[in-house]
Amino acid sequence: MRARTLVTIIVIILLATALVTVRMHRVSDKNSAPLIEVQPAVVVVEAVTTSQVQEVRHLLGEVLGHTEVTLAPRVTGRILAVTAREGDHLRRGQLLVRLDAREAKDALAQATARLSSAQIAVEAARVAMQVQHDATARDKLLAEAGAIAQEAWDHSSARDAAAEAQFAVARAQCTAAEESLDSARTRLEYTTLVAPIEGRVAARLAEPGDLATPGKALLKIVPAGAVRIRCRAPAEDLPALTVGGAVTLTQDQVSIPSKISRIFPAMDKEHLSTFEIDLAHPPEGLVAGATVGVDVVVTSARGLTIPVQSLLEGEYGSFVFTVVDDKAHPVAVDPIARSEQRVVVTGALELGQQVVVARPSRLMQLAEGTPLRIAPR
Repeated sequence: MRARTLVTIIVIILLATALVTVRMHRVSDKNSAPLIEVQPAVVVVEAVTTSQVQEVRHLLGEVLGHTEVTLAPRVTGRILAVTAREGDHLRRGQLLVRLDAREAKDALAQATARLSSAQIAVEAARVAMQVQHDATARDKLLAEAGAIAQEAWDHSSARDAAAEAQFAVARAQCTAAEESLDSARTRLEYTTLVAPIEGRVAARLAEPGDLATPGKALLKIVPAGAVRIRCRAPAEDLPALTVGGAVTLTQDQVSIPSKISRIFPAMDKEHLSTFEIDLAHPPEGLVAGATVGVDVVVTSARGLTIPVQSLLEGEYGSFVFTVVDDKAHPVAVDPIARSEQRVVVTGALELGQQVVVARPSRLMQLAEGTPLRIAPR
């Protein structure tokens, strides 16, 4: 039993010795192995320059008519015809909407008949008054000569006054009939709606068969020519907006220099500031309902500039990597203004100094002393 235990112990010792020997050989081989040479990062660099940089906000503007005319009826009636659709060009006075005019025509016919009767009554009253005037004039002569009693003269005078009053009533009734006829004619005119201006239909809001009521819009019309562009910008850009400030409109890759015409004094419900641009002679296609690009300069600065892609921004600040003795050297900077390609910065940079240009994920792999190899341009 003791011999077996002794053999086991000897075997364990031999195995441990063998393992230690193998481990020592591996450590020796590792220590004597040659070191892997660190390869420098291949980077693209650009020089720090001095220039003017404008930060431009790209917005989308809505094209509106310079003024918008809403065509609405003044009388109630069933719509028989609407002769224009969105986009149609209109000339001033062109017929656009026709309402059912049967009631208006009947009212006009009745008013015409009443006026005719009133005119006949006026003429009859005028003749009767003239006859009575002649009779009263004779009675006056007789009364002055003492040929008729005073009572007869009084009756004659009363009849003369009554004839004048009857004529005045007839004339008043005739005037009322004329006014009623004018009203009936106007009401009939209201059953047809014409274009009040030369322009274009912006919206058709009714169809034949609909009931038109006073004040209910049937068509929206915008004048030909001038338009206005309404645009909304973030609240932080409001200090940069001024009446007369330069903006650039972009349509189909064509730039149109313009100016801000007015700024709304309140934010909308989305906390955006609103401004408008008047355009007296818009290009073809820039019509009400369309959209157009609006570029507004919100900041402008001159100083040391670097490419946008050389700037690494994070919660701990903004940095660029300069090249010093073929190694990366991070420099803290403060961006002042930026365009799509360049950024004006302040910091420990010098004109002509080279900075690494790369994607943010690539810049994040660099650190102080990282070996660099500048790629040929």
